[in-house]
Amino acid sequence: MTKNTKRLFIGIEVSPKVNSLISSLKNTIISERNDIRWVHQDNLHITISFLGNVQEENIPKLINLLTDVIQFKSYKMSIEQTGIFPNEKRLRILWIGINKGKNEIINLQYKIDKSVVEYKQSQRLDNFKPHITVGRVKRNADLSKIQVKNFLNTLYEPIEFNVNSVVLFESKLHPEGAKYTILKEFPLNERSKQ
Repeated sequence: MTKNTKRLFIGIEVSPKVNSLISSLKNTIISERNDIRWVHQDNLHITISFLGNVQEENIPKLINLLTDVIQFKSYKMSIEQTGIFPNEKRLRILWIGINKGKNEIINLQYKIDKSVVEYKQSQRLDNFKPHITVGRVKRNADLSKIQVKNFLNTLYEPIEFNVNSVVLFESKLHPEGAKYTILKEFPLNERSKQ
């Protein structure tokens, strides 16, 4: 990170109800080594837009912009599936996905991402797939020794929770993993335009 910048992203915090699911999902992965870095429960979130390094002097302007753009109703979301990116042969990310509330978050992401282009280091080239990253495969992992079939076939009761805000996070990278700090929370409400 360069001087006088902060590494930022826009996201949605998830309910603590998800934590017990993550604990059980960890037990579905078969791996001979400790090849997966599981996301700490305090860091679970849905990324709406990753901005990268933003000049500190631009953060107040970004907050004002987001205050204007984030005029959405609160809504219910449900976690109901598991998945991986990009595929089993090049496994990098283990995730849980959204069913109920998926259209709302895609609409939210589109409007936010379009509005923050000038603050982003790079643009998303693929289609947005709302998800919660629960694990990352380490770079030196032997992928042939990691079995994810049980993870992908796990059935569980949907976990439903209310989405009441969008958050601007700062991400600080440390050897033990990223630490996230809330810079600004943007409430969603029932009387919104969207």
